[in-house]
Amino acid sequence: MINYLYENLHRRFPDVTLYVVPPYYWNPQGRYKPGGEEYLRKLGQSIPEQVRIVWTGPRVRSTVITPADVEYYQGLVGRKVMLWDNTIYAKHNPPHYLFDAFTTQYPERFWELMSGEVHYNAGASEIYRVGLLCAASYLWNPEAYDPERVLRQALAAVA
Repeated sequence: MINYLYENLHRRFPDVTLYVVPPYYWNPQGRYKPGGEEYLRKLGQSIPEQVRIVWTGPRVRSTVITPADVEYYQGLVGRKVMLWDNTIYAKHNPPHYLFDAFTTQYPERFWELMSGEVHYNAGASEIYRVGLLCAASYLWNPEAYDPERVLRQALAAVA
């Protein structure tokens, strides 16, 4: 299904990028580990390299990501992945970060380990629009993306 969608999108829109959030978008654990690992290996081998795979870190709401976590998951899928960072609601649900800052722990030079893409978003209330505006800005024009400027503009627009 992913290949069919990619081929059709690519044929009509050659510059489009397809992002896929697969089952096991976190590190497979517990009873899911053998099946999840096998699925992710097959997925990575079966879809074109141009199709981006989305990962949430070792947990769905990862507040700590280590180099070993990155190596393990990317080793399964055979490519660098995009991080869908759900820490926005790791400490608060519904999420907010305007008055209660927190810091996610990433490895040094994290952007070099991953695909360089991060999406901070988790749902549908007003505050989620900040993440969507930031992602849209990057995806619309990655060459001109300035994360600090975009975040400031998104916060101002939503506030």
